[in-house]
Amino acid sequence: MESATLAAPGARSAKPAVIGPAEDALARLPHGPRILIIGAAQPAAFGDLRLGVRLGRELAGRGGVVVTGGCQGLTYAAVRGAASSGGAAVAVAPWSTMSQLREAGDPLRGFSHVWLTKVPADLKRLGIEEGRFNHWSHRQTHDVVVADAVVVTPGHGGTLGELGNALALKRPIAVLQPPGEAGAKFVRAMRAYTDFYRIEKRQPLIRFFKDPAKLAAWVIEQSRLVER
Repeated sequence: MESATLAAPGARSAKPAVIGPAEDALARLPHGPRILIIGAAQPAAFGDLRLGVRLGRELAGRGGVVVTGGCQGLTYAAVRGAASSGGAAVAVAPWSTMSQLREAGDPLRGFSHVWLTKVPADLKRLGIEEGRFNHWSHRQTHDVVVADAVVVTPGHGGTLGELGNALALKRPIAVLQPPGEAGAKFVRAMRAYTDFYRIEKRQPLIRFFKDPAKLAAWVIEQSRLVER
């Protein structure tokens, strides 16, 4: 079962390094190609979480740094996989303090770094506070900007927002297909999305994979070509 896979202790037991909202995150993030993994936050959404564990291990084995929005789901499975291999993983958390993060129930185990972000002042003037804006747009910008490449797994509105940012910032995008009908439907939707951009002659660099090992090899290679 997926829960048994995630319950296995990882190689990392130390507390994560915390990067505050006012700090220079880029200077403190771990070295290596930063691979953002996006997808649904539900723990058992869209298939077997063991796929995420394999992905995290493959990325860590190639020197990659796993980056996520700090939620549950397949993305967190990748964090646990990376941690079990001694790799680094960054949570981009939509909170100003660790106390807020813990109150929200977001996971910490397995992350080497937690980057605390916060709602910008202009959003606060519009009545958007951190509690109402949890897991949404201000984080979606932070995590894509620091990423060298993006792995897309099935998700909802937040995932689509991150995907849009990845396209705008011209990050290489790898789509991971989970097994089952839900995974097949997800890939069909992503292929239609890709075809639309090809009609506009924008030619996004998007590739589709079922095998986490092949995905990891491609995305690490592409991440090293990203110009900043």
